[in-house]
Amino acid sequence: MNPRVFISYRRRDSVAHVHALHGRLAAALGSEPIFMDVDAIALGTDFVASIREAIASCELMIAVIGPGWAGGDTPGRRRIDREDDVVRLEIAEALRAGIKVVPVMLGGVEPPRPEELPPDLVGLDRRQGFALRDERFADDLDLLVLRVCAQLGVSPRQQRGGTGAGTLPPASSPPSPRGSPRGLDRLADAVRRHWIQGVLEPGTGAEGMIDLGYRARPDLVPNRFSDLINALPESVAEPADSESGDDLTALFDQSGHRLLLLGEPGSGKTTSLLALARDLLARHGDDPGEPVPVVLHLGSWRPGGADFADWLVSEMNQRYRLPLATGRTLLRGGHLIPLLDGLDELPQTHLVPCVEAIHSWSSGETCRASRSAADGRTTSGWDPGWRSAAPWRSSRWTPPACAPSGAPGA
Repeated sequence: MNPRVFISYRRRDSVAHVHALHGRLAAALGSEPIFMDVDAIALGTDFVASIREAIASCELMIAVIGPGWAGGDTPGRRRIDREDDVVRLEIAEALRAGIKVVPVMLGGVEPPRPEELPPDLVGLDRRQGFALRDERFADDLDLLVLRVCAQLGVSPRQQRGGTGAGTLPPASSPPSPRGSPRGLDRLADAVRRHWIQGVLEPGTGAEGMIDLGYRARPDLVPNRFSDLINALPESVAEPADSESGDDLTALFDQSGHRLLLLGEPGSGKTTSLLALARDLLARHGDDPGEPVPVVLHLGSWRPGGADFADWLVSEMNQRYRLPLATGRTLLRGGHLIPLLDGLDELPQTHLVPCVEAIHSWSSGETCRASRSAADGRTTSGWDPGWRSAAPWRSSRWTPPACAPSGAPGA
């Protein structure tokens, strides 16, 4: 394969966004090959040689840079500082070869400064980049794809909305039901545009999602917070009535809307969380009295910082431009379902304090009407007291007994 576009990214930093980008680029470029990830390399092949070969043949590299792109915060100990780091190898090879490298920044991240880069990546800071803003992700993604196509001299083959060549109009907003609290429907539309239309749908592509089932696994989270769990309703703390199921939304309802989604990296936790958000948004569309799911990433949470409710409000303000006062009103009124991604990406020292903060908030008197779901790694050290479920595939892929891992295409 001689790709014209090479996408460089760090999985733990931006996998969902990159799947959305790849899906939209593939639709626009048609048969033009795109290289994304070492998964494109045949088994038994020297992956370093394959990466160099792919870069040598490409015309453009997209370097996706999110909050965790460097792989740490301490200079000299970050993953990007290691000479064998694949992301560093990819970008350094493209810079040496004179390939056009486009830094694409996610979530308000600033372009890296020269002093933050290892020597062979200096120069990346001078490359003209592009920002994919969370609050306008779908529209920004459309614009980026159009610019890439123009750079390659290719006319886009398929556009969102099905209109004329070269146009990618934004999806229309659904009408606001009467009686919804102020700001709620605008927030629902922002979640839908960014996460469903911008990430989930392009990422799953025409073939749709891999069929996952979900198995209740209370054994994976031994209880260290029995005093907190005892305060929860019995329907939340008790094991599931059935051991497995294909409908995560049904399991979410059965859990009393407190669910911990477990799985190894790549097993489909984020995709499953977004599918849950899609279903809950559809409920709200049918019944304005239903709460709106809000997808938030736990990467910015820090121990000893703001109260968890204040952190939620601040994140909604930054990610969705929701006024702080409106966010507090919607949260306290039980109009929101926080869907918290990235629990497994927190530093180990932050993990238990974060779970305790979520627990304290979700059990508090002022916020007890709010419901939430979180995704996290399989672990044996703690239990937030919620129903736990692990994704699994019953046909072509069977997980090990302790946890799912490596579902193809997740």
